[in-house]
Amino acid sequence: MKRSMPQAFLDERNTENCRIIPTREALLDRLPKGGVVAEIGVAFGDFTRDILNRVSPDRIYLMDMWSSQRYEKGLEEIKSAFAELIAEGKLVIDRTENDIGTSS
Repeated sequence: MKRSMPQAFLDERNTENCRIIPTREALLDRLPKGGVVAEIGVAFGDFTRDILNRVSPDRIYLMDMWSSQRYEKGLEEIKSAFAELIAEGKLVIDRTENDIGTSS
């Protein structure tokens, strides 16, 4: 299995202008307002609220499996909390099953 995993190799030119951002909230504050955002691994939508408040995206795609017993309630909470944005087409739910991008 380990041999079949893709690998990426970086050299100094790939990292010379990198910045360390201490928190994901700080990352959101650096993003431009508007645009399109995707959140992968949404669970109950807690960070979704931060994205919406800090970035104000024109559209946000939420991707998660939500099929496990642990997280199935999360999808219902998201649908309830963000019903207006869903109805407006500004929040799109992608409920993946096995692979990211396999909608159901």
